[in-house]
Amino acid sequence: MRVNEPSTKRTKARRTADAPIPILNPTGIDGFPADELGGLAWFGLLAMLAASIAAAQQSDGGWRQIDALGSDAYATGQSLYALAKAGMGASDPVYAKGVAFLLATQAANGSWRVTSRTPKFQAYFNSGFPYAGDQWISAWATGWATMALAQAAPATGTRTIQ
Repeated sequence: MRVNEPSTKRTKARRTADAPIPILNPTGIDGFPADELGGLAWFGLLAMLAASIAAAQQSDGGWRQIDALGSDAYATGQSLYALAKAGMGASDPVYAKGVAFLLATQAANGSWRVTSRTPKFQAYFNSGFPYAGDQWISAWATGWATMALAQAAPATGTRTIQ
């Protein structure tokens, strides 16, 4: 990590938080890689984005990746996970509505299908995940949706690692 990287990211996050509504997409929130959501939470900046993320919720309870698309499990799972890490509880109406969207759109096999919008420039090969040409984005969507639902699951007690 570069020495000034944390302060640069803090500045970028504050600028993003001041924007009307952050853009949630497969790469993260307004250019922050999805795997850095935990870092944004650690710096206390994810909480600054929470209201904007919540405001982007669609009437069906989900979130969408871009304005031209409908709600999907990828954007919804990512948004709910970010909201949970920002401190929103599963009993919050925004979170509960998002959970309901995920449960209503889950396939019988336990996964979620999201249609790929990328140009097909590589030779197709089957990874074993369902949905053929949509399998890669659907696998990621299933991961985000599962992480979001896991945040809503009640704790069942403590477990000691031996």
